[in-house]
This record gives sequence, structure tokens and C-alpha cells, in this order.
Amino acid sequence: MGTTGRQLKIIVRRQALCLSAIGIPMGIAVGCLVGRTMVPFLLANVNDTSTDKVQALSYIHPWVLLLSAGFALCTVWIGCIRPCQAAASLSPIEAMRFSEQAPRKASRRTRTRISAGIMAVDNVGRAWRKSAAVILSLMLPIMVLNGAYTIVKGFDFDKFTEAYISSDFEVSGLTSDRGSSDLQAVGPDFLKEVSRNDHILSAACVYDTEMEHRLTDKGYANLKALLETAKAEGVLESPELTNEWELMETRKKPAHILGINKEAFDKMTFIGKSCTWEEFNAGGRTIIGPETMGLGSYYKKGETVTLDYEGKKTEAKVIAEGSVPYSLQFPYGAMTWFDYTFYVPEKEYQAMEGQKGAMIAGLEVKDGTEEKVDQWLKQYIEASRKPLYVNSRLEIKAACDGVVGKYYLILGSLCAVLFAIGVLNFFNTSAVSIMARSRELSLLEAVGMTKKQIRRMLIFEGILYLGAALLLADTLGTVAAKYMIGKTVGTYFYFQCHMSVLPSLLALPVLLAVAFAVPGYHYKRMCAKTIMERIRSI
Repeated sequence: MGTTGRQLKIIVRRQALCLSAIGIPMGIAVGCLVGRTMVPFLLANVNDTSTDKVQALSYIHPWVLLLSAGFALCTVWIGCIRPCQAAASLSPIEAMRFSEQAPRKASRRTRTRISAGIMAVDNVGRAWRKSAAVILSLMLPIMVLNGAYTIVKGFDFDKFTEAYISSDFEVSGLTSDRGSSDLQAVGPDFLKEVSRNDHILSAACVYDTEMEHRLTDKGYANLKALLETAKAEGVLESPELTNEWELMETRKKPAHILGINKEAFDKMTFIGKSCTWEEFNAGGRTIIGPETMGLGSYYKKGETVTLDYEGKKTEAKVIAEGSVPYSLQFPYGAMTWFDYTFYVPEKEYQAMEGQKGAMIAGLEVKDGTEEKVDQWLKQYIEASRKPLYVNSRLEIKAACDGVVGKYYLILGSLCAVLFAIGVLNFFNTSAVSIMARSRELSLLEAVGMTKKQIRRMLIFEGILYLGAALLLADTLGTVAAKYMIGKTVGTYFYFQCHMSVLPSLLALPVLLAVAFAVPGYHYKRMCAKTIMERIRSI
């Protein structure tokens, strides 16, 4: 009474600033603590190779804290605009008569029995704007929970592993730099020790010889046709295409001869018709590798090519087109997009090159013995002091588990924050609603409605809020989450999106507990006063 609109706005803003003075420093403190805890974990194993370790350090910049505080304060100030306008425009008489009861058209009497559930639906419909805000705030954490579960369960790490390693263990002398690599590091002595280890089932060996392959007339004609296709389709940039034309005119192309044993042959993927190991191992046969540009091969099945083993030349007939898994191939590039790979049997390769070491060996071990073999390999390398490097499924699995753990942490934290916001919003809305309807609820109790019935009505209201949020999250929220996941992690080749509402169903007991506890708590507080005190209060 007597307070101007300007004074009311000042009161509202001062209250908001007092709350900000408490909440913003607390938020910054918690944020710094969480950040310093999460950053080292999230950046763990970044660029983690056999030779390099990246140490993650967190640093809190003062300007970031000031900007975040300023942003939060601006958000609070903007949020006060509407309440200030509402408070300034409300007359004293309207304030005294204020209630959530919206004006409704008179309705005819009905003989339908009135229950606590029907009254709850009617009460929620009165303030539908507030109800919509509460439902949306509760919907978000449920939607994020479903999305987080879908993301974590959608990673196909078996597919991821197969793309980077084709065996349980791969041993080689390969590093990230071609100049420091040893392409013959896997020697006969190591392979002999492998054969003696009862836990190792097989070793897929790949040997490498680099050569400058001289094109046959058919090879030259086929390559020329491929380059014309690449030019017509715009596959290569102009400088790259010019370089390819110049290399072709010399009739010499960089190439590799890869000797493989039967275990490596069994891992091959063929394009078109395949061949058997017996056909391949019959002598004078070769399998050509597929082109990296995907335009086809410049040698065809049935043609004869000349293989140059560092000056020792031999002819071989092309019997198929295929390749070993990516992790067993020669890992370094050449000065051309059209470098070629010729696969020959191990015995034929050794007949030309002698007992030289293999470039890489892929070891398959018995189930459950991975840890033992890993320890054995470490002890062997340490004892022999050989420049051997081991890549294993165990390491990749550990890296995959780290990725899943990061998603659990990030999405779990986001879900927890959103859930807390939703519950607090529901708590405040329930408190304001019950406080504003204190006189109405007291009158219902005075005319014969029991406290148990009133409490049941309020609980039904809470269930309606949470039920609507759950329904929206599992329908429209699922569609929105699927779209967002498809545009982000859904682009990964090892991710398959299968939306699931199982987490929201598992969280149903928690939601029901909130729906029961919050309205009951506020009603119990209201009942601390007598009925007459509540009816007389304005």
C-alpha cells in the first residue's frame, strides 16, 4: 500500500542481486573445482603414442571468471525485466485478490464424480504457462539421459578396433617417421620364440621390399586411362595430376612387394573373385593391391608383371586383386597417388630376398591370455634390447574405455545439472502454487475434504508434471536427440545410433519419489497453521 511501481522494481532487483551475490560466487567456486578435476581426465591420452606423453595442466584465468560472473549477472538482470513489469502494473486491490484461479466460463453442473485426480488435472490447467515451463525443465534432463545412454551404447568399438588393428598384438619396428623405422625388425629369432609360446596361436607375417616398377605396355595404357578419368572427374588437383602424368611418362612407378604367409593371406580382403592359398602358393603368382584413388587397377587378372627384388627380377601372373588389413600394410606414402603393391607368398619372397626380417607380425592369442602375452612381449623386448614396438587390442580397448568414460562424465554431469534445475523449478513452482492456494485448500478441508485427499490431489499434480515431461522426452525429445546425435557423433564410422528410452524408464522411481516428496513437504509446512489461521490469511 503506497509503494510506487518504481519502488517495486527496485525491491525486485535488489532481491535478485542479493541472491546473485550468494549464487554467482558459489557457482564460480564449484565450476573451478569441477574444471580442475575434469580437465586432466578429459585430456588424458591425447596424442598418447609409444614415444610421446602429453601432460594436461589446468589454469584458471581471472578474466574468464570475471566474464562468467558478468554473463550470469546479465542473465539475472534480463530475467528480472518481466517480474518488475508485472509487479509495477499490479494495483493494490488486484494484489489483495490475487490467486492462480483464472477466470473461466460458467459450466453446467455435472453428475460426474469428482476425484482427487480430476481436481489435479483442473489445477494444472489453471496456470498452464507455469506448468509448461516446469514440464520443459523436467523434460530436458530426461532427454539428455536418453541421449547419453544412446551415445555410450552406440559406439561399436569392435568395428573401431578392426579399423586400427587386425590381430590381438602387432609387433614391428615401425614408428611415426619413415627414416627411423626398421622394416626388417621382426627377425627369425623373435618368430622362433613366438612359436614356442603356448599362448600364441598364430603369427601373420608381412615382409616388404620397395622397388621402382617398370610399366608394361598394357600397364601404361591402363594407367593413362585412369589418369584421364581422374582428370574428367576432378579427383586430383592440377599440380598433383601434372606430377602423375610426368611419372607415367617415365614408365617407372614406386611400388612394394609384400611377402605374406598363410596367416596373413587368411586376413586378406579381395575385390571381385578371390583365390585360394594353394593357387597363390603354386609359384609365379601375385595378387595386386587395390588403387587408393578408387578408380580401378592398371593391371588386370591374367596379365604378367615383372617384379624387381633389388636387382633380382622375376615374372609373376596376376591372379586376383585384394589387400591385407590396413594395419598390416606398408604405412608410409610415396611421391604418387598410384603407388602399387604386389603380394607374393612367403617362401617365394624368401627365395629371392633370403631370411630377412618381417616388416610386421600380427599375433593371435588364446582367449584370456592377452595380459600374459602382453607381459611376455614387454619382457622379451626389454631383455633383447631390440627396437620393437607393440600395438595391441588391450591398448585400443583402454583408449575406447577412456572415450566412453569421458562421455559418461560430460553427459552425466550435464544431466545431473539439468535434473537439479528441473527439480528446483518443480520445487519452487509447487511451493508458490500451494502457498497461493493456501486459503482454497483450507476451505476444501473445512467443508469435509480430508488431509489425505488433499495430499493425494497435490501428489497427482506432481505426477502429471513428471508424466508429461517423461512422455515428451520419450517422444519429441527422442526425435530431437536422434537428429542432434546424427549430426555430431553419428558421423563416426564406428557409431550406430539406436535410440532407447530405457534410462528414462529406469529413472521412473526417482521421478515418482520427487512427485510424492515435494508436494507432501510443502503441504505439511502449510498445515503447521490451523485452518482458521489459513482461511483468515490473505
